[in-house]
Amino acid sequence: DQLARAKVRRPTGRRPQHNIDTAAQQRFLAYFVGTSNYPDARTKACLAREFGYTFERVSNWFINARKRISRPLAAGKPLSR
Repeated sequence: DQLARAKVRRPTGRRPQHNIDTAAQQRFLAYFVGTSNYPDARTKACLAREFGYTFERVSNWFINARKRISRPLAAGKPLSR
């Protein structure tokens, strides 16, 4: 009985990942590089509606993209693909 309980996997406390699909990422990245890495609320709302995501999710994507780019630059490292 103790052996059976010891082998039970406990949740790690991590939430499941829900990735944004490739088409949306390409569009967000094109806007990020070509126009602005700080899109206004109206643009984020349009992008969210176009791909069926929430406004918060699109906002977080841009926040995370800015972090992914600024951290390596601050450390003097080249950007990886």
